[in-house]
Amino acid sequence: MNRAQRRLATVAFTLLGGAAILIATPVLPGQQPATGDPAATPPPATAWRQGRIEDSLALASAKQQQVVVYFWMSGSQHCTNLWGQTLTTPAAAAELGQFVCHGADVATPAGATLVQRYNVKTLPTLLVLNANGIVDDAMIGFVPLATFVSEMQRIRAGNGTVTALRAAADAAPADLDKRFALGQKLAFVGDATAGQVVWDSIRRDDPEGKTSPGAELLLFEVQNAILAQAPDKNDPATWTLEPMYERLRRTKQDPVRWKGWNWLARIEAARGAPRKQVDAWRAAWPHAPDNLAEEWAADILDNLWQRRDTVRPKGRALARELGRELGRRDKGKDDDPTQKAELRGVLLSAAARGLAIGGKKRQALQLLARARGLTPDDPKLDELQQQIKRQ
Repeated sequence: MNRAQRRLATVAFTLLGGAAILIATPVLPGQQPATGDPAATPPPATAWRQGRIEDSLALASAKQQQVVVYFWMSGSQHCTNLWGQTLTTPAAAAELGQFVCHGADVATPAGATLVQRYNVKTLPTLLVLNANGIVDDAMIGFVPLATFVSEMQRIRAGNGTVTALRAAADAAPADLDKRFALGQKLAFVGDATAGQVVWDSIRRDDPEGKTSPGAELLLFEVQNAILAQAPDKNDPATWTLEPMYERLRRTKQDPVRWKGWNWLARIEAARGAPRKQVDAWRAAWPHAPDNLAEEWAADILDNLWQRRDTVRPKGRALARELGRELGRRDKGKDDDPTQKAELRGVLLSAAARGLAIGGKKRQALQLLARARGLTPDDPKLDELQQQIKRQ
């Protein structure tokens, strides 16, 4: 399986509510790394406990705190990066000081037991446990310091955690959206059993998928069936996708259509079918949520620009349409102080790429001039201008 297939297989499992395995490597929590290690740092202020998780849970109960469990494996660069760039910094130590911290080396019997107990599929993983040992939240994969600090503050505030989402769902039992949010969180943190109970309750209350949560669960079921029947679950080239196409033709909810067509676009790319990928993008575009449409369109245009010499007529038409729409949307932002110049510049440069791919070079250069006015110090705009002129 090539790199694109591996990347898209990761996306596939993520959409199913699971997590693809990302092998990562830390230095042993609480010990100083060997001289010459690129992630070498002074011993952190955070005290990482080892051994029995029950002892850490008992301490957390006595201190009325939660437990952060760090799952790691020697030999993984992702873990090394998380340890050296995030967890050993003073800012991270200030947040971790509000928790009991427990290191779980997955190569040890104790660590391997915790992997099984908490259904950990990705390394590194940080789990936040209540003192009773139940997972309340998680961070998966490498997490930059700024994101780590904001996430830890969110968790300490009790926002968007399993506990908070369960309370919201219990307070509004007829609200399937709140129930779905809880199910997604449970799947994300690895509590598949509890998550399935939530999914089953939604399917029971909306068996025909008339609501967005119900329709999305039907989509999940089709994805699960595709993987279950695939000769090689890690190779999208072996997957039979027609059931997903059929499901989406019958789906009426815009958010679900958008997610489903995006999934198909990624999988078709992994299968080496760029024209089908473009068709899926085209099908997704009318259903893109307003708060995500611009950045999503910019991502597509960047993708098409990277292979602009091989884009077929349908792809050029889509690029032209997305470029025009991004340019149109930007016109109304001049008098809006909440619009950041840097983001506007990025979106306009993406729009310029789209128009250039679509054969509208003059319009592309006009949008690029607007981007330059917003971000005059961006050196990439000069190079892009030359590329568009040669297009």
